[in-house]
Amino acid sequence: MRLSTVLIFTPILALVGWFASDKVMSFETWLWIVFIPMFLLYLASFIKPKKEILYVQGPGRYEQEVVGESQYQKALKAISGGYAESGAAHRKQVHALLILEDDNPHDPKAVRVEINGCDVGYLNRDDARKYRRRLKSVGKPRLTIKCDAVIVGGWNRGIFDKGYFGVYLDLPVDDL
Repeated sequence: MRLSTVLIFTPILALVGWFASDKVMSFETWLWIVFIPMFLLYLASFIKPKKEILYVQGPGRYEQEVVGESQYQKALKAISGGYAESGAAHRKQVHALLILEDDNPHDPKAVRVEINGCDVGYLNRDDARKYRRRLKSVGKPRLTIKCDAVIVGGWNRGIFDKGYFGVYLDLPVDDL
């Protein structure tokens, strides 16, 4: 039953019960008995269950490419500390979360990649489906995975030589 239904019908039913019981208790007592638990239920609706996060160590090859990162260049720039001006590209080690995104309007099987609380891209469509099948096969279809990642690129050598940031994950790719 939805919380909104409980919040609407509980006081109505309690009020009917109060009138039907020949008003044995005072109206103020009735208010305390009904509205305090309802208020606590309302507050509890804002508490989100803690996600189960499992760290997965990869082989150290960083072969799993993240796609769509061109849409998240501002976030990647902030995470990596800006463009490399000296001519060398970035290679920043970070941790990434792989988050199932069932409500994605373009792909309900999408797997979003997040670094430092910022979206940075997705697993490609085929790998996202393999990843979900793998989670399901180990009995954890809603698990969030944490893994090592590397942010690469992101140089600025002048007006005509600017490199985009990219992200690679260190996952056991053969198991994906």
